[in-house]
Amino acid sequence: MVRYEQAHVVPFGVTANSLQIEAPQVNVSGAVVVSVSGNGQQFVNDRTLHYRDSENTFEYSQPFYIEALIPEYLSNVGNSPLKIKGVGFDQWKHANGTAKSIPLYCRFVDGSSDAAISGSITMARISSNEYRCVAGRYDFVGEAKVELSANGQQWQDAGSKVRFYNGPKVTTISPTYGETKNPRGSKLDISGDNFICPNSDCSKIKVRFQNERGDNIFEEGRMLSTGVI
Repeated sequence: MVRYEQAHVVPFGVTANSLQIEAPQVNVSGAVVVSVSGNGQQFVNDRTLHYRDSENTFEYSQPFYIEALIPEYLSNVGNSPLKIKGVGFDQWKHANGTAKSIPLYCRFVDGSSDAAISGSITMARISSNEYRCVAGRYDFVGEAKVELSANGQQWQDAGSKVRFYNGPKVTTISPTYGETKNPRGSKLDISGDNFICPNSDCSKIKVRFQNERGDNIFEEGRMLSTGVI
């Protein structure tokens, strides 16, 4: 028998040094002390008198409330950032009431078959109501569900889907040399594969110029023909 504060639960898996149980449902979030009994009456003493010690404390949390996933379309070539906006990301507290930072995770799941597209991805905190999930390189095209977790085991559907598309691949650029200030306003032609605008909307094409130090310059691009920007 395992006790969560005042709720008693019977394990469904037992070994010499581990128990498998299903946490009982509760109505409010917070920390509870977990203790074990062999007869359902005498429970082991708490490791310490402090109810938030990690050895014997389980913390309930409220589900995340997701307001938006931005953008709706993600390239499958990797390093595609997804903004996740919502509330409930900062609900964990220390015993003195101050905020406690814990890692939050995201993953992508096939929207049709529920097969895993990615593994667990540690998200980056942007603010109290925004996190960033960076998608990797996947051999997948189509709709995907976004799932979130505070422990990497139990996952919550974010409620909206994103769509992965075949990302663009540059094969040639012309010309390959140019003046620093571009006084003549010369144009650069970029040729490649998968130059297909999501949802046929080519009004948001951006081209990045990056040097070896990682400095970036972004310029608007225009689709000239199939495979050429």
